[in-house]
Amino acid sequence: IIIIGFAGMVYEMYSRIYQPNICLSKDVSEKYIYIPTNANFLQVLTILSKNGLLINSNSFEWLAKQKKYTTNIKPGRYKIDRPLSNNELVNLLRSGKQDPLNLTFNNLRSKEELAGKVANYIEADSTSILKYITDKTFQEELSLNNDNVVCIFLPDTYEFYWNTSAEEFVDRMLIEYSRFWNLTRKQ
Repeated sequence: IIIIGFAGMVYEMYSRIYQPNICLSKDVSEKYIYIPTNANFLQVLTILSKNGLLINSNSFEWLAKQKKYTTNIKPGRYKIDRPLSNNELVNLLRSGKQDPLNLTFNNLRSKEELAGKVANYIEADSTSILKYITDKTFQEELSLNNDNVVCIFLPDTYEFYWNTSAEEFVDRMLIEYSRFWNLTRKQ
């Protein structure tokens, strides 16, 4: 009886850790999980449950506590493209290894259009992007104004992580602008 009880306990632990607990429906080959900046563990559980991904939330919660994921949540966009065990899912979310996305913009005539387009791809909303680029101090540092600030956003495709803030987005665009308008090109 002791051996059977021990074997049952070992199987239960194995199941909680290594059996698939994330399954995709047959018609879906991949799904993305979006963990917002400053999310807590309860929000992560809600996100996973809302997307219908978790088979057993109790076993996921148990392992997350064991691996201290509940206090080590990293925001981002995570790709689920196969059945995952609790161990694989916790390791993915705890590692912060997000799936980057391609952000393409072109033919945008105003800063409002730009902010709206970009906000569809990254965590920052259009209001925060607009607020950042229309800030007088920001514009004065770069010798720009409301009419020409949109010129620093060169039409192209850029790779970003979903949890990019408005400031990080603009800083990256300034780097790309400087890289494009090098001395040779300016001449």
